[in-house]
Amino acid sequence: MIDQKPIISIVIPTRNRQKYALSCVKSILSIPDDRLEIVLHDNSLDNSLEYSIQELRDSRVKYYYNDSEMSTVHNFDYGMDYATGEYICYIGDDDCVTKDIVKISEWALKQNLDALIGTYLVNYNWPKKDKSSSFTIYPFNSKIKKVNVKSELTDFLQKGGVYYLKHDLPRVYHGIVRKQCFDKVKDKLGYYFGGLTPDIFASISVSCVAQNVMKIDYPLTVAGSSSESDQTHRTDKARNTKLKDAPHFRGRGEYTWSEIIPDVYSGETIWAESSIKALEEMGCSGIIKANLNKINLLATILKANPHQFEEVYNYAERKSLDKEYSSLKVKVSWKIYAMKINDFLSKVKNRFMKLIFAQKTIRVFDLENIELAVDYLENYLEKRKPKFLK
Repeated sequence: MIDQKPIISIVIPTRNRQKYALSCVKSILSIPDDRLEIVLHDNSLDNSLEYSIQELRDSRVKYYYNDSEMSTVHNFDYGMDYATGEYICYIGDDDCVTKDIVKISEWALKQNLDALIGTYLVNYNWPKKDKSSSFTIYPFNSKIKKVNVKSELTDFLQKGGVYYLKHDLPRVYHGIVRKQCFDKVKDKLGYYFGGLTPDIFASISVSCVAQNVMKIDYPLTVAGSSSESDQTHRTDKARNTKLKDAPHFRGRGEYTWSEIIPDVYSGETIWAESSIKALEEMGCSGIIKANLNKINLLATILKANPHQFEEVYNYAERKSLDKEYSSLKVKVSWKIYAMKINDFLSKVKNRFMKLIFAQKTIRVFDLENIELAVDYLENYLEKRKPKFLK
């Protein structure tokens, strides 16, 4: 009998969070389908998770342990080397996938999709020391739409090139991307993931090669949040961290920061750096030159990090982003003001929508682990599945 190629590989890079990773794997293995595989790439201080995985006795799980010093980018990259599925989906070790993931991937294959974008509709907050778990399911309509990747990428750059999740771009982290697209990226670059944030780099690099992309307003994954979840950019310590000391460089090896991005440390600069790096390395520098709005880039950074005004403006002056230095300050300040007004209006709109859909938002408490949360979700989705899943 010839082994069947998996329709989807669910790749989970993990480090020192064995409890969450094991619960995630158990939940996925409850899907009664041999057309999936789980790739668990473990960079923990020990391989204790391996023994728990062996006890599951399920050949669909591939466990690989590597205790060498490596960045998150490398942990993502090495995991892809072992994935053999037609489609790839990355999740964190405290996340999970819905039980429809294989059937949805089968549908995507019939449509010859390069990528399928889901929406972040389901959140599970793991129990914390002084707080019980909570599980939230937001309203959805299961509608499917065709995505113009080139148009979305252009709009992303015109908005400043920072928040990729606000645009309908292919994403492998909590999304589905065809392995062939990643193979094209590796053929060109020699690796799958680069930059400093692997999810952003992958989204932008795949956007350079993906053509047939759709978005569905239906949950593909469950976004988990635990007490160990990384909160790197918003801590008091991060406010005083120099770029050269940023945690993203640990184990990353030699790295050259793009001249387009202000050389200061914040979440926004790290994210923008990964986006620009992906386009530069994929040979798409022309798209950057034609579309990147540097005023929006600076305004986005400073709106979130006002304590960095002096450093960012020093960078702008060095790079001569505007002939009149004072003119640049005025432009950026007005853009920040406009962004704040837009944020306020969005909050008003969201609150209004929450009132309308209040009864459609489901919240459940005291579910001990993500396995129970996914089981609850499966029962909830039973009568709400898209037509192609029925």
